[in-house]
Amino acid sequence: MDVDDNTRPYSLRLVDNPNDRLDRWPGSVQGLSMYPTFEETIDGFERLVTNIIQGSEYSITIDFDPRDCRSAEHPTVRNCSETCTDPESLLIPTNVRPCILIGAASLLVHKNMATLDRSHHETAATLETLAIPELSTFDTSWLFTHFLQCLSASCEKTDFGRCSPSIKELGNNIPTSSWNLTNLKNIGQDLGTKYCSGAYISLNGDLAGPGVAMSYILQAAFALSLYTLFNISLLCTNLKHLSFPKLLSRSAQKPSRSQKTSLKFKPATIASLTEFQEIQIYFVLSLQVASLFTSFSPSDGTTTFNTTLLAISVVRALSIMSIAPVLLVQCCLVRRAGKNWWYTFLPMSTAFIMSMRVLRYYTYMPSFNPDALWDKLKEEAPIQACGGQPSPMVLCMTWITTQTPNLEAFKATAGICVAAWSWLVYKKVTSRFSGCVGPRLKRILMPVRQILEGLMIMVEVCLVGFTGYYGIYVHNSLWKATRRPDLGSSATWGFGQFVAVMIWAPTIAKFFYFLVFGIKKGFDERLAEPYIVMAKDELEFTDNTCEKNTVLPSPSAVPLRAVEAKKTAVGNAVTVVIEPGPSEAVYETREYSLGVIKHKIRESWITL
Repeated sequence: MDVDDNTRPYSLRLVDNPNDRLDRWPGSVQGLSMYPTFEETIDGFERLVTNIIQGSEYSITIDFDPRDCRSAEHPTVRNCSETCTDPESLLIPTNVRPCILIGAASLLVHKNMATLDRSHHETAATLETLAIPELSTFDTSWLFTHFLQCLSASCEKTDFGRCSPSIKELGNNIPTSSWNLTNLKNIGQDLGTKYCSGAYISLNGDLAGPGVAMSYILQAAFALSLYTLFNISLLCTNLKHLSFPKLLSRSAQKPSRSQKTSLKFKPATIASLTEFQEIQIYFVLSLQVASLFTSFSPSDGTTTFNTTLLAISVVRALSIMSIAPVLLVQCCLVRRAGKNWWYTFLPMSTAFIMSMRVLRYYTYMPSFNPDALWDKLKEEAPIQACGGQPSPMVLCMTWITTQTPNLEAFKATAGICVAAWSWLVYKKVTSRFSGCVGPRLKRILMPVRQILEGLMIMVEVCLVGFTGYYGIYVHNSLWKATRRPDLGSSATWGFGQFVAVMIWAPTIAKFFYFLVFGIKKGFDERLAEPYIVMAKDELEFTDNTCEKNTVLPSPSAVPLRAVEAKKTAVGNAVTVVIEPGPSEAVYETREYSLGVIKHKIRESWITL
């Protein structure tokens, strides 16, 4: 039986909803939420027709939003009679949905399949408030003909996407006699599944080009790799200490080549982890600064609403996900290597605070103006068949839906990052005032310390998971996206892309250099001439002197003031500093982590 043979009358009601629906686009960007997506517009139309055909409801309700039916000439006045019959106003995003629903309702009234329930108090008020046209005399044929001609003409412009052949032929297959539910059903099905499937997505190469995306992936990969290698080295060290003493003494006397390499592995990992932490802190910090100073205004080259949403989503995701490996490495250095350096702590804290600021700003984007973006598109890419409006394809969001992470995932990641950063602040503060706490108070606080350490193990495990998810997200959403053929020139490898991916080259090179040549050669050539790098076991400490069993590599004779032993941030190495001083003999006593060393300078000139 033909769908138009259904003679059961429906009760048609109109409701003016005073609140905007804010769930149209993925995420929670306030500016974009005011504009309905094209998929939502067609979905509401198709759902209305389907319910009528299936006879699943006895009444039909059409909802209107506060931004519906506002004409181009009178944007402050809501008048559906004017907007749904004016070619320029009909294709405004906020007018397409209510107008095609009015057209479908008018068709039902023409077919005597529905009657307008004027006794319903909200229907009567809506008819007057929105100036709904008389449904029995409304020109349904003109409305749908003009709408389909606009869609067909938009397929001729390939700036925003490519249409399937069936969509291109919509303008040529307009019914010559009269419209019916069968026509509307076929149109709804074609538009719902095919029109937006060919929409282009344009990614900013500076934000998510192939080199930049690979740099994000390498950051996560290096953080996890160095974290794993460092924990493996600790495990091997602990197992070695649990071995039999005789075997230990024998191996210490005649270390094999593999044992020599293993002795270099832990210092090389610690040094590389510290170097990597410095690089990634400033890498993430630059991301946060660029995100705050980059505005998604109509003048920044943005072409569509889905491109804007994708850029906002990517920035929001990277702002919080990129800080996870930073906190993971920092926790690893503090908990396992004892490296609680102000030089890395302060910029790490700055990057963390800025990431929270970026996350908050890009979650709602109150400054984004969708009207300005629409006006820009209208000026640059108007379509005459659409009344001078841009292509409806700029409102498609099909691909965006699957590439936008859930906001709840951001909140979970942010919560774990806040916990990790709070613990790092706690460790930094307690390390500064540890000498002021008496033994009794330390015993009292011991249970609290043990609880915090246990919680930090859980937090560290979560950071490992979030760091892995960060790499997976970038690979699936950005790296694969840059290889899509519809991304244009923004996805190509350019000068900046190669520079972006080479930022991690020093970390890789130094790790293998430290592993092959050791820490001494790795840092000795980098220091100024008065400084050398020595291992702890190369120094012999007595009560009054600090003697060295290696020859200082300096051919000159200099007046010496003191010999200073410092524990450096490169594993077990010690830096010996020779500083020029006065000619008279000097006695100094200084306290180091290696013990109290009393220096006595007996000669004003010493030949090295």
